[in-house]
Amino acid sequence: MTIESQYGKLFYKQAQTAIDAISDDVLDVVLSGKIEGRWHPNGFVIFRLGNFQSPEYLSRNVDHGLNTSETSTLGQLRLHVWPRGHRVTAANHPPTHSHSWWLCSKILAGKYTDTVFPRINIPVASDTRYVKYAVEYKNENEADIVPTEDEVFIRTGPTRSRNVGEFHLMAPDHFHQNEIENESMCVTLLIMSDLTPGSDVIIGPGGGPRLAIKRRAISGDEASTIFEQLSIGL
Repeated sequence: MTIESQYGKLFYKQAQTAIDAISDDVLDVVLSGKIEGRWHPNGFVIFRLGNFQSPEYLSRNVDHGLNTSETSTLGQLRLHVWPRGHRVTAANHPPTHSHSWWLCSKILAGKYTDTVFPRINIPVASDTRYVKYAVEYKNENEADIVPTEDEVFIRTGPTRSRNVGEFHLMAPDHFHQNEIENESMCVTLLIMSDLTPGSDVIIGPGGGPRLAIKRRAISGDEASTIFEQLSIGL
């Protein structure tokens, strides 16, 4: 087992325990209005809840030699909300992407669905050729999506669904695409690891434009609608 897979196994175990312990308290924090919500370009709202620290995680993490910083945390805690009905997306933003972190997410409301796209090293005619778009962050709310000359071949994999109370797990550098129906609300509570072995990658057809993305804050009316849906759905 590689040190990365040791890390992933440990992270998933610790993150699931942490999320189970705090999920009942998250709604009160979000509904207080003290946490800003911002639209992700793929059409869901992000509530950033800070870093989650775990002493047991820290001591075992040092043993694995992955990160000996005294300020290490289990990862970033977020609430993601796909509201029912109104959603804001970024024009021309390809939906298929990979992450540069491990991700552990618990479904709190609705059904989470995504499709995975395995990377193909020796493509055949039926495989899809995409180009990579680099994500160049200016800050946590602004980024440039930059087309590159690097290509990747992918194959449409399985569509996965997770129901309330179940966990959704993602390893770094695996492509997927969210498939949340517009008329259904979905809410997930997740922890994103602090270990980032690569950079975020978006893939799409060639010839796409360079995009300047700004994750705008939700409006007062949008917040009212989302909070009402959360109050009813959780």
